[in-house]
Amino acid sequence: MSPAMKTSTLTLVFLSAANAFTSTQSVFLQQSKLAYSPLIQQTPHSQRTSSSAIQAKLGERDRTIPLPDFSKVGDAVSGNNKQKKTGRPDSPPPAPFLNKRLFAQLIVSQLTIFGFAYFQTGGATLATLLQNSHFDSPTAIALGVAAALPLIGLNRVVEESDAEELASINLSTDLLAYSLFGKNTQPAFALFVSAVMCTITGVVEETVFRGQVMPNVFLGLAANGWVTSPHTGIAAAAVLSSVLFAAGHLNIGGGFRYLVSPEARALFTLQFFNGLTFATLFGLTGDLTAPIVAHALYDLSALYGTHMRVTKQLSYAEEQAGGRPKTPMDAARRAFYLMDRNKDGFVSPRELRIGLYSFGIFAPTGFSDKVFKKVDRDGDGLIDAKEFEKTLQSSVGPNQSAEEAATNTIKRSILGVQM
Repeated sequence: MSPAMKTSTLTLVFLSAANAFTSTQSVFLQQSKLAYSPLIQQTPHSQRTSSSAIQAKLGERDRTIPLPDFSKVGDAVSGNNKQKKTGRPDSPPPAPFLNKRLFAQLIVSQLTIFGFAYFQTGGATLATLLQNSHFDSPTAIALGVAAALPLIGLNRVVEESDAEELASINLSTDLLAYSLFGKNTQPAFALFVSAVMCTITGVVEETVFRGQVMPNVFLGLAANGWVTSPHTGIAAAAVLSSVLFAAGHLNIGGGFRYLVSPEARALFTLQFFNGLTFATLFGLTGDLTAPIVAHALYDLSALYGTHMRVTKQLSYAEEQAGGRPKTPMDAARRAFYLMDRNKDGFVSPRELRIGLYSFGIFAPTGFSDKVFKKVDRDGDGLIDAKEFEKTLQSSVGPNQSAEEAATNTIKRSILGVQM
């Protein structure tokens, strides 16, 4: 077998393993939507609506702008009543929550990738890791930390973006963190578990993609005379291996329509940039330590940071809404404060768009802006809780009752994953 053919085979093998991993993640993200039901509207509104269809509806003459049914969104939000103060001693804090099945599946999927590569290369994967990593080097670790900082900053920008093509990426991360750790903030426990998971992920993916795929791509290019110098060969190998790395993070099972969607292009671009950063570190140092550290820290920031943000938002909404919703307006109030990301008591146009995405409502910016103007009754550019509630009260149908809404809320809470 020629070096070029060997390179192609290894690349396809590692890519197929990565695709299997991401497909497994996708399955669990779909399953975790049930666990995430307090934040997602399980109604026909949650189906993705095409932009063209919405624009056509908006273009109809003399048609009023339909307000999304936030009362049903709120019905899907449930929580625990705060315990009344009594003379009894405080109960011990609840045990840390961890979705053990999901945690085990994520760990096993990474170990499967490593094991598959290990046996496919006759044990070279482990040798690559041991020979090309030096975690006793302060310089290598410092370089990895420094490289992770701009990636973490970029991820923060993505999290706060109201761009539609980034909404699915953010929602998937929210789903994963919520279904893994639950709705209560667990600073120390979640940090420890996230660190374990992200370290394993960094070690496995950097060993496979940077430690094996990248050098084999370089050898294949050199063997076929497609590069004229080591520097151009390393650069080309870094780019090509980053393409494979980014492709491995896409849900191939989503079909061609997904692969050409704006969401897939955005995810591919982000992961390509991440992969190219890790590949550059490996190309400059010839060592896996810096890319492993950078990769692990980036993933840790994304997972743990999302857990802290989501749980604090849930806690804030519960506190402001006064506990478990008992009426449609109670549930609507909870939904309002879930959208109030900066916790200032108001919802801005950007927060409304992000909130709609979180509830599964994908609409053009023009549509959400018109909805915002309808709710913003005093025209000050911000929606307060009273404006939100008044708009919903005016849209409640004659056959709706508080009792029915409360019953639906309880049913959704019971049928959801109990935590």
